[in-house]
Amino acid sequence: MEERNNHEIKNHLYDGQTIIISGLNGMYYPRNLVKEICEANVNDLTLICFNNNKVEDNTIENGDPLAIIKNGQVRKLITSDLGEISESYIDYVDEVEILPLDILKLKAQAAANRIPDNGGFYVSKEYASTYRDDEYINSHCFKLPNGKEVVLEAPFEADISIIATDKFNIESGNCNWNEGDYNCINVAKTGNICFVEYYKEDRDSNPYNCQLPGKYIYGYIKSSEDKFNK
Repeated sequence: MEERNNHEIKNHLYDGQTIIISGLNGMYYPRNLVKEICEANVNDLTLICFNNNKVEDNTIENGDPLAIIKNGQVRKLITSDLGEISESYIDYVDEVEILPLDILKLKAQAAANRIPDNGGFYVSKEYASTYRDDEYINSHCFKLPNGKEVVLEAPFEADISIIATDKFNIESGNCNWNEGDYNCINVAKTGNICFVEYYKEDRDSNPYNCQLPGKYIYGYIKSSEDKFNK
């Protein structure tokens, strides 16, 4: 696998792209790759990321995903509850889609499992009504043979995935995490191509026993972070 530096991702960015970023509650954010997106001349992005309640420094220098929003590059944000900082980002984007965290994870998982076109998963109409508007529910509602009404949720579609991992095998491209992967595996499989930022080179692991096989990784960089699980 060819090693790629931080700037390589800029060659794969363009206006109007959908980018999905790993990480949850300040853990496993690919901060150096985020900085590269912030410095790239791309706009009108759709950004999919998970909640960010434990990160206070949402700046380009910190490499936080929400810095892409503050930089004025995002047209649509898809995320879960942003807590106290949510209102401060409304003015930066044209559209915000707030989904429950479990739905975000399931949409990424459905994408990772390569659900066929027009497929997805169903949630009860009662639950969907807590986060979807009437227009969406009416156009995606189905009645099961038992009479129960359900709403279809489609998998995410993304052009690029960027993730962070604790341990990375240069030869195989395999990724492993010290703790829970914080949705990194499903995020990696969602995009058409995936870049990974790693903390430690893993030379000793069994190439046939890993959490994420290298076939899903397009390019990788060594992180300047001392660790990902802050």
